Amino acid sequence: MELVSRNGEKTHIEYSDPLAQYITEADEYITEMAQINPKMNRSIKVPIHLFVPQGDEGPIPHIHVYHDKHLSSKKCSYIRLDKAEYSPHHDMVPLPRELHESFFMVLKNTWEKYNVTEKNGTVRLATGYEAAVDLWCDTHDVPDNIVFEVNAKTGLWIMPPYQNLFKKK
Repeated sequence: MELVSRNGEKTHIEYSDPLAQYITEADEYITEMAQINPKMNRSIKVPIHLFVPQGDEGPIPHIHVYHDKHLSSKKCSYIRLDKAEYSPHHDMVPLPRELHESFFMVLKNTWEKYNVTEKNGTVRLATGYEAAVDLWCDTHDVPDNIVFEVNAKTGLWIMPPYQNLFKKK
């Protein structure tokens, strides 16, 4: 890829990470987002990419679920973290049926780079969902009207029943 500076100089860029090219060329500010469990995209070839917005995207906790490596907003579903709904402040792009399994795989599997601490002091690897909610809450002021369900025993986040979101209506 070639980039042209303001003074007209051309610079050729080689990417060591195949996703880096798509992040550079994406039509959204991917640099203001944290990717959830990115190793799953490389190791087991999960086709979707989940990001938690880190910039100012309003008060609704949500994730960006890109349908492929091109990270285009035209192929991105915006799904709430606090309930099984699409986020209303973005254009509604339903997650294609063939990507539902990958969506659950990323959110339910543990992420070796992120830990959570249970109420009893036990530290363990976080699931993709737990990491996403933690990242959202650490980055944004959570309004009083937003409620995340919490497991009474562990004190950790409970993932909403997203399977209900994907049922045929």
